[in-house]
Amino acid sequence: PRRLLSLLLLSATAACGGAANDADTAAAPDSSEASVYGATGEDLVRVQLVEVTIDGLPAGLEGAKLATIGDFQLGLWAGNEKVAARAVQLALEQQPDAVVLLGDYLAGSKDYAALGRVFGPLRGRPAFAVLGTADEVESPEAPDTVRARIVQGLTNAGVRVLRNERARLVRNGDTAWIAGVEPYLARRPEWRVAEVLSGLPSSTVLLSHMPAVAARTSGDRFPAVLAAHTFCGRVEVPGTPRLSWLNTEVF
Repeated sequence: PRRLLSLLLLSATAACGGAANDADTAAAPDSSEASVYGATGEDLVRVQLVEVTIDGLPAGLEGAKLATIGDFQLGLWAGNEKVAARAVQLALEQQPDAVVLLGDYLAGSKDYAALGRVFGPLRGRPAFAVLGTADEVESPEAPDTVRARIVQGLTNAGVRVLRNERARLVRNGDTAWIAGVEPYLARRPEWRVAEVLSGLPSSTVLLSHMPAVAARTSGDRFPAVLAAHTFCGRVEVPGTPRLSWLNTEVF
């Protein structure tokens, strides 16, 4: 049977743009955002409802709502933490059956405590996450430190981090499985992609930071793929060379 799964997509237009420097921060501090721009960053967070039809969705999951957020980039610009916190707050206000986080939690910041401040409200609720490409940055002092501390921060906030594994979501007595893969899987050799995906049993939803992984999966085993990584319109037109001016200026 084909049944509907509702996705609540949360976005913030203010998340786009390059990394803020000290001059940018000084020129437009958080306290004057409203007076300068007419709105603060958190005012620009939006919720969009998308309904997806999934073959074989258990009856108890009909109409289930997944709040989907990605590319938080905490530390990228002044006030971004408030925007991220607002997105989490709005997600919870929709009373979703689960919240899924799609990676890129910190942007060069070492403020790991921000993970607790932003994602703490998810504690005690079904919440699942995958890592993003920005979360794979290794510290020169200690490899894997960044990745490990982000995973620990999310875990402390009650979020289940899926690293080539899956977790159970139970609703109305029926079970759906949510799987998650590492961020760079789509760029791995064919044998590695096959190895990881074959090790994951069929799941209702597959989470991946990079959307390219959808082209490497089977719709029979993973009928829905949720991904991030495309914020700010960073897309490429099929059949064209990777021309920076085309992707950044034209599109």
